[in-house]
Amino acid sequence: MAVNPATHQSSPRTLVTEIRYPTLAGANGTETSNAPPSIRYGPYPVVVFAHGFNTDPSTYKVLLDSWVSAGFVVVAPVFPEENAATITSLGGPDSYLGDMAEGDLPNEPGDLAFVVSQVLAWSQGSPPANTGPSADASFLRGLANPSDLALAGQSDGGDAVAGLVFGAHYQGMYGAMPVHPRAVLVLSGAEIPGIPSTYGSPTPAPDTLVVQSATDQCNLPQESTILYNTLAGPKWFLELDNATHLGPYVGNSPAAPVVQRVTTDFIDMALGRGSASPSTLAADVAGSTVASLSSGAAAPPITPLQEPSPSAVVQACAP
Repeated sequence: MAVNPATHQSSPRTLVTEIRYPTLAGANGTETSNAPPSIRYGPYPVVVFAHGFNTDPSTYKVLLDSWVSAGFVVVAPVFPEENAATITSLGGPDSYLGDMAEGDLPNEPGDLAFVVSQVLAWSQGSPPANTGPSADASFLRGLANPSDLALAGQSDGGDAVAGLVFGAHYQGMYGAMPVHPRAVLVLSGAEIPGIPSTYGSPTPAPDTLVVQSATDQCNLPQESTILYNTLAGPKWFLELDNATHLGPYVGNSPAAPVVQRVTTDFIDMALGRGSASPSTLAADVAGSTVASLSSGAAAPPITPLQEPSPSAVVQACAP
């Protein structure tokens, strides 16, 4: 159940969910719908991904497919109010109703926790009782290993991930999850606005990667650094130079290959897969002119940006 921000009424929530997984069918580097899963080499770690406002999981297919190619099952719910199709039906992101739809963000941490529980049940061969009649994810048995879990999100999706894992407001929800992430990736995200809550790392603290462009006019860099500085445990900050809000995650930026390398190796390192290590992450950005990586108690100093006008925000956040 969730509360609609426009009507203030609670209603059941349907989460259409895209699942990407390794397969030996189809051409290398391409998506093949309903391909037979490569169970022989599984089970694979799971990345649950949260999309941003006015997008959907397919917006990020370049990044998500790079994770699948590295040997991950990527599970990406379509948030009911913030997805691109719904925003378009409401009149667009700069319309009154389209803007109101972003008020659904506080419900999305619960969506992520729910999806994790569903993936775990399906992977164990126990179909959840509250799954819709059209859903069948039985192929996850032998394919997905949610005990090796990463949570990742971009923009509002990054806010949702950060709220679930680090926000005191969602502490009970996070604690009740059947499995907890060992890797957390907040991509151009921040604390959930409008929810009074303190932020800090749970115990045990997952490895955390925060990615942020110094020129992002949609999620201002100071918003990411504030979040990063509240966290304990192993953490890294990937600063992107002169990148847009979405470009590094959708393939429309020189920083995109760096983001793909660093995020993949970060997840491998956090989950103890292969030989990935902090030195691997450092090598991923060595010689780069578009990104730099740091690790420590405080984020690197980034010049704060002025809050742009509402119309400029819509343009800066546009897919």
